[in-house]
Amino acid sequence: MNSIIIVTPNYTPETCAAAKRITATAEYLNKHGWKVTVITVAPHYPQNCIYEGYGKKFLEISIENQVKVVRFRPWIVPKSNLILRLFSETLFSLQAAWYIFRCRSSVVMSTSPYMLLGPFCLLASRIKRSRFIWEVRDLTWQYVSATGKKSYGLIKPLEYLMLLTASFSDALITTTNGQLEYFKTHLKCLPPIALVIPNGVSDFFLNSTKQLAYKGFFQKKEVKVVYAGLLGYPQGLTTLIKTAKLLPNIKFILVGEGVERLELERQAKIYKLNNIQFTGYMELDNLLTYYSEADILVAHLRRNFAFEIAQPSKLWEYMSTGRPVVFGGEGEAADIIRQNDCGSVVPPDNPEALAEAITYLVANPDEAQRLGKNGRLFVETHRRSDVILEKLQFILEQLTIK
Repeated sequence: MNSIIIVTPNYTPETCAAAKRITATAEYLNKHGWKVTVITVAPHYPQNCIYEGYGKKFLEISIENQVKVVRFRPWIVPKSNLILRLFSETLFSLQAAWYIFRCRSSVVMSTSPYMLLGPFCLLASRIKRSRFIWEVRDLTWQYVSATGKKSYGLIKPLEYLMLLTASFSDALITTTNGQLEYFKTHLKCLPPIALVIPNGVSDFFLNSTKQLAYKGFFQKKEVKVVYAGLLGYPQGLTTLIKTAKLLPNIKFILVGEGVERLELERQAKIYKLNNIQFTGYMELDNLLTYYSEADILVAHLRRNFAFEIAQPSKLWEYMSTGRPVVFGGEGEAADIIRQNDCGSVVPPDNPEALAEAITYLVANPDEAQRLGKNGRLFVETHRRSDVILEKLQFILEQLTIK
């Protein structure tokens, strides 16, 4: 039996997109004959606090749905401190490499968003003579400068290290065509295997949201606009706060945690907004309740090249609910929505345009319902994770051919 080690900072019981994706990947591979070991940290995201029942020991090992899960106790640091976050990432990267040294595995796969996992896992896999897959879901090293934050001169060295890691990998996976094109542009030669495997939605989530879909909208007195996800720098949710100011008769609900939450709450107080609610992090059951009450779901990314080549996984999750989606952004995600007529797209960083799109959907419930149905159909057809993961299985088969 072939074996694979998957190294990731996020795994179930966390419910962020990365955790759901890697959990689905590990369980899929297990069902298809692979011996899977996941190396991760004790769950603590996005609250930045270790979940109850975890992290009592330096190293905890368990079997979950026939997958071996190895968890190290994380070093919790302030989310806003880039230097300390890099040190924390480095610590986990060293721990993961140390555990890889102890194991025998055909393939090692490292996944985003931690940047330094790639280089350390590449080195460990080479020493163990295992094949190495680097899964790049975000060009994280570009995000600091893209959001105008202080980088301490680290961007260029990190970019060089990331490109070096990609060039020495046996296989490179990106989530979008733009990300793969980035590597094509910056590398003289891509790895032997380089493929785009987009984010998807699991059958479990699709089944969970099916009961929410294809219902009428705006049948109640209060219209609710919901954002569910990370409250971080790339999302630029100040735009959503300003939109709420323009639409005082519509309720805006922000579900999630992130480094920007306190600043967003401060802005809401400055504007004296009574129509905005911050719920904090939600478990899946509670999140589904908010989805069921939502009339419109909103996503937003700042204007920057680094985000133009991204496809927020929350878009596909949104669409699976059958609710109309409004996306403030540019690039690949916007093109997909337009081409498949499965949502409304407005320019990023433009609260007036976002308010206009929301107002239009409120005034045209039939159109809102049509877009919601189209979104659900698009996800069912093109973003089912089991179908998408067949590409990963193909890569593994190519790498392990004797």
